[in-house]
Amino acid sequence: MDEDRPDHDQHPIPSDPTPAEDGGGEMLGRTLRGSLPCIGCGYELQGLSVRSPCPECGLLVRATILFSVDPHADAFQPLTAPRLTAWGIALWPAMGLLAALLAWTPRVIDFSNEALGLQWEQARWLAPACLLAVAGSGIGAIALLKPSSSCPKRNVYAAILGLLAYAPILWFLSRLWRFPMSVPYVNAHPDADRIFLRLGLEAALLVMLFGLRPNARRLVSRCLALRTGRVQRQTILATIAAVTLTAIGDLVYLASIPTSQDTLDIIGKLGVLMGSILMTAALLGATLDSWRIRGAILAPAPTLKGLFDHHEDPNGLPG
Repeated sequence: MDEDRPDHDQHPIPSDPTPAEDGGGEMLGRTLRGSLPCIGCGYELQGLSVRSPCPECGLLVRATILFSVDPHADAFQPLTAPRLTAWGIALWPAMGLLAALLAWTPRVIDFSNEALGLQWEQARWLAPACLLAVAGSGIGAIALLKPSSSCPKRNVYAAILGLLAYAPILWFLSRLWRFPMSVPYVNAHPDADRIFLRLGLEAALLVMLFGLRPNARRLVSRCLALRTGRVQRQTILATIAAVTLTAIGDLVYLASIPTSQDTLDIIGKLGVLMGSILMTAALLGATLDSWRIRGAILAPAPTLKGLFDHHEDPNGLPG
């Protein structure tokens, strides 16, 4: 999923405040009660004072606190339905990945039969299974319509447009599955009707991705996965780039029909092949990222209050 990892330089670490600034030094005297891995090396900082450096890398504990804990976490607008949102954000790319793998299957069978002399037959259930997977992805995308009450209206409208794009996606896919497939693909002549169907599918995919991206980014930016840097890929942008590359390949492939140029034919096929491979890889990355985000949504973000031990020792000093 998309995210912009925070820059350490955007949150400078302040010098030790005076007692007047920190309420008599009470907060700085407390030790970390909750689990908090160091952002520099991953060392567990639990039990250390906020004044201490990390024993492994020397990074100040308060640097990790400022990086990992949003001071305004308690003021976040709550998600409308956290569990449904968490599972929806995980279902959205996972079912898209399944649909992509099912779409690859006929070509894999064709290649195996042509190159290895096998006699595998195309399974009739592949087409309905692929369409069901796409429909499942659309069901998961419902979680992105308005995950929280603070979503801007423009984001909600864009998400509605993205969700509606699943209708033409399903239509173009159903037509493509019914269309006679060229076997083997690498030696086949371009078919204008099939290419136009693919271009329509790619345009609908771009509308879906651009429409759902704003709320997806907003959802990731409020969750723990972003603030701890555990989600580092730009998978929605990568998917958009892969779909665009595939569309360019189809346009070049289409241009080879009236000219009958083998060079354009080869370039177009390579563009479609590389774009399809990159699209599948991007969906795999999005699926892995969304699973991490699902866990971050279900696990509440830490607060400053929850990180410190409030028990005092017998001498009356903060523990």
